[in-house]
Amino acid sequence: MSTGHTAIFRRKLADAIGRLSEAPSWIYVINADAPDGVSLRCRLGMESHDYEAMLVGAGLATIDYYDDDQTLLSYSRNGWETFVAGHNFSFMLHPDMPERPELNKNQFDMSNKLNGTPRDPKKRRWWHTIRIGRKGKGASSARHILEQVDDRRRLDTNPPPLAGLSQIQRVFTGSMAKLVVESVKLDGNELLWDRYTKQMDDTNKKRTRTTTYIKAPRKSSGSEDRLRSPQKKKNRPGEQTQAQSDHATAKEGAAKEADQVLFGLKEAAAQAGLDVSAEVVVEEIPLENIDESADESADGSGVNYSD
Repeated sequence: MSTGHTAIFRRKLADAIGRLSEAPSWIYVINADAPDGVSLRCRLGMESHDYEAMLVGAGLATIDYYDDDQTLLSYSRNGWETFVAGHNFSFMLHPDMPERPELNKNQFDMSNKLNGTPRDPKKRRWWHTIRIGRKGKGASSARHILEQVDDRRRLDTNPPPLAGLSQIQRVFTGSMAKLVVESVKLDGNELLWDRYTKQMDDTNKKRTRTTTYIKAPRKSSGSEDRLRSPQKKKNRPGEQTQAQSDHATAKEGAAKEADQVLFGLKEAAAQAGLDVSAEVVVEEIPLENIDESADESADGSGVNYSD
């Protein structure tokens, strides 16, 4: 990864973290595959493929072969410490600004701490964390992520509200789209490019899926033991069902993201003197052909969390 791209990635990430720090202090998990409610990736509003590419571009993670057909992402503890203590956060030295981010790490079974499932020693992994925000009213008093729990003693998945959060996320992710493509493809990082495109394809496929739920019919009253037929709501002429509307929205979102990434790739390739000709094709999956089991999340294999 070029030094120029690394500096830009770090500057943009530091600026975004600075804006998020206006909320009360909270601890977020840095790992890309952390559940949404506790992850820095989710707080930044990023998809996993963009987030991982950004971390590699900023020198905060590295990637290498895991086996013949998989890649391994490792988080750089030294890279994060240098980043947080460096000049990118010098603006936080002002007395009116929030404190600099604080780093930590804990080894635990995420499923056990988040959902209350039985502890499984085989699922214990290192989770890297970062505390950002203002200390005081509404701030988390936890010393580390395992103390940041709700009334059920499970990891709290409700970070403090922040005015303008959605706007901060849109500006940040929009500025990252072109930079990610330039740094990953044109810098010749084939390992990261393969991982990036595969994850992006998986994300877009999930976005075009819509999960529908059908309630079981109730038994009829009285002596009848037959089941009533489910009553189907009739739509007005030209009116979409909720499932159709959700499906259309998801499809449109996937197409927009693909267009954005392709635009960045074409523009970056043109600057490099390359001839790129491509178009975005979003394949629509009929609702009746959707396999709900395919929406289950991955188990996080192929990811390493180093010291």
